[in-house]
Formats: sequence, C-alpha cells, structure tokens
Amino acid sequence: MSGTKQNLVDSASIGSPPKTMMEKTETIQLVIHNFKDRTEKGDKFIQSPVLKAHGYDWKIEVYPKGSMKSLFETEYVSFYLSYVGDQKYKPAARVAISCGSTRATWTEVIIFSEETIMSNEYTKRDDLLAEFLEEDGSLKISFDIQIASESKSIWYPKELQQHEILTELYHEASETADVVFNVGGMEYHAHTNILSRRAKTLFELSKDYNNDDDDCEVVIPISDMKGEVFQKLLEFVYTVKTPEVKDVTAAIEILLAANRFDCTELKLYVESVIVDKFLTPTIAAKMLIIGDSYSCALLKEAAMNLYASNPSAVRGSEGWSELKESTYLLDELLEFMSYKNDHDATTTTNTVDNLDVTSLREQLQESKLEVDGSRSMLVERLKKHRQQEKK
Repeated sequence: MSGTKQNLVDSASIGSPPKTMMEKTETIQLVIHNFKDRTEKGDKFIQSPVLKAHGYDWKIEVYPKGSMKSLFETEYVSFYLSYVGDQKYKPAARVAISCGSTRATWTEVIIFSEETIMSNEYTKRDDLLAEFLEEDGSLKISFDIQIASESKSIWYPKELQQHEILTELYHEASETADVVFNVGGMEYHAHTNILSRRAKTLFELSKDYNNDDDDCEVVIPISDMKGEVFQKLLEFVYTVKTPEVKDVTAAIEILLAANRFDCTELKLYVESVIVDKFLTPTIAAKMLIIGDSYSCALLKEAAMNLYASNPSAVRGSEGWSELKESTYLLDELLEFMSYKNDHDATTTTNTVDNLDVTSLREQLQESKLEVDGSRSMLVERLKKHRQQEKK
C-alpha cells in the first residue's frame, strides 16, 4: 500500500532500547601520595571517599601491590571503579582510565549496580613506579565517565527553506540595511522588513527608534547580550543556518536571545539541542527552571523525566535550591511523578491530555499550527483544533 498514510493508534516495544552516549564527559580522580611506600598487599586496598560524576556516587579502589582478584602472578597495581549510589537508579556508562599521561581506551557500556566493578589490571608495579608517578612521587588515577541514556528520537523543528536572496541581503547588509544595532560595542546591520517576519520583537524595537531623517542613521543599543550571540541570531534570521553549539552555556545564551527577540524557530532548535546533547541530572533542576520560565515545553518535560529516573542526583544538582523555593514547580514534579507511576502500571488512551510534548508538537506541526509554548498551551491548541475539525 505504497503512499498510504498510517493511522497508528497504539504501539508497544519489547526489550531494552539501545543506549546513546551523552556528549559530556566528567572525570573523577584519586591522588595517592608517596605511592611507592604504601604497604598494602593482597586483599588490602586504598579506597577513595565518595566522588561525584554526572550526579552519581562512585568510589575508586587501588591495590598497590596487586589484588587477590588478579589473574596474574606478577605484582600488578590494580584499579577498580564502583558505583555506590542509590541502587534504584543504576547508571549506564562507559569508562576510560588514565594514569599519568597514559589513557586506556573506552570500555563498552556497562550498567552499574552494587555488584558491578569496572576493573583494570593496569600495569606491572615495577613499570608503574618507573614510568607513571608524578615528580613528587604521587600516583594520580583518573576515570573518565560518559553516561549513556536510552536511545530516543528527539523532536526537532522542521528545517526551514533557505532563500538565496535573503542570504545575499545578509552579506550585503552593511550597504543596504535600514537599521543598525550596537551590541557589545559592535555594529550589526539589518533590514526591518526581514525582521518583521523572522524576529518580530527586534522589529518592534527598531520601530521605536524610527527616525524620519533619512540622512541620519540611527544606531539602536542592545544591552545584556554578547555580540557573537546576536550575530548568530541575525545570521539565522537571514540564512536559517543553525548555529554550532559547543556547550550548554552557549546554548542557553542563544535560546534566551531567540526568546527575547521572538525568533521562534531558532529557540525551538536550540531547545532540542540542549535536550539531545547536554541534558544530564547535574543540570536538570536548572534546565527545568529555564524550561518553565521561557515556555520550553520539551526541555521542561525532559528535565522532569530525569528527576523521575534519578531524583537523588537532581536534588543534589545546581539549581535545586532555587527550584525548591517554587511551590508550584514542586507540586508539578509531584504530580508528574504520580502520573508516571500510574502510566507505567496501566494502559493509557490516546487522549490529548496524555500525549507527551513530542507527540503534541508532531500533531500540531502536521496540522500547520504553532508548536511553541508551554505544554498546557500545546494541549489546549490541539484540543481546539480537534474540536474545529469535528464541526
């Protein structure tokens, strides 16, 4: 039935979904001073205190003169990494160990539990003493940890069509522009007719500074923004070229700029990038606040899902102290957790109220309706559309 559109009304999956690696790597380290003088033998080891990475609790164990678990008769220095956090929430991660300037390759993805120990018969003790100690005689053992999450398709807005004439206007703006913005001491030229369609708040700002004297160029100051962030926004307005986002800080700066000047397509794109590339339990509370404050429904829902999967890590993360001051956000979290528990235990119907943000946006997008806004706004928008279709 080629060309026939599916009407999927229900689905199920069996087995664990594949894992995808988060881009961020965090490193924990144990330093043992005067290592060559350590006397531990056999089953005697040195253990670190609890070390945190990605919001999870870990410990490093070192057997200075070989472990009883060792498969070798020669004295080896053995290193072990164990997860010691809440056993309800077992992280899936891959690990790379380094000692001095030498770094091992990444392991396969391991699901850590109380019984899981990532071990490495690292090197012969004599070789380690000769090659890997610091100048002061200390030994530094580091574990690079990269968390894996369930492989899920992250919603992204549809790619906009690039118009050659707008790209040309962008590159010739210094000659043909009718408005100039000063951001961070740099001047950026633009055309009000383009801004009126792609960055409406920026257009309204230019109208407020409108000058009837054609011979006098008005320069509009933009405060509280970096010049390079404004340039990325302006480039997207004209060329729809999505910016390269190197880290979550840069992503938030672009998202807030896009929100500030009503560049909705860019805001939606960067929101998806944050969820796809950077969202971890250690920043989930902060991202939940941002998602709520700027009507980033996908980001807010993803942050709440992280709380549901690992509440202890999120409660220990940046932004939690601010979040817990908000009664309504805490109430939302409790309601979300309750829904998740009920949802896992019972069959749900395909009602608008039960749809996640991705499903809401997909259906709204298919109906050529606005996909920006809080989840409640998306729900009401889709309900209204369905009611109109029935008439």
